[in-house]
Amino acid sequence: MKFHLAFVFLLMSLMSICQEDKSDYLDMYLDVTEKRDAIYQRVLTPLDESVFGAEIVSLNGMVKAKGVYFLEDGELIPNGSFVFFHPNGKKESEGRYKMGYKVDAWKRYDSTGTEKTSKYYQSDLGNLIQSISE
Repeated sequence: MKFHLAFVFLLMSLMSICQEDKSDYLDMYLDVTEKRDAIYQRVLTPLDESVFGAEIVSLNGMVKAKGVYFLEDGELIPNGSFVFFHPNGKKESEGRYKMGYKVDAWKRYDSTGTEKTSKYYQSDLGNLIQSISE
């Protein structure tokens, strides 16, 4: 009986996440934390039953990142396109995550918007393979 109640509660929680925007708080490493320790707030918008668009904003309103998360076993995992921004609002980097790991080429920019050397990450490992000058 306890198992069934826990399962129903989990299912109801996941359904509520999927039906409305959800917000949580992040620390300087973009890990979930309590509001009192937060530097950022992440607002999730459901795109599918397990896929969420996200905007990560500093507590003073500056956009830090926009991207896509996948919900797996109750955990949000970066999975899809992401864009990170400098404090002045200019693009800092853009690329893709695959189940929590950076993959393929990530374009990078300095705070003036000038393109820097791109970095290439090996699929599924998130290991930096090389920097690519363009």
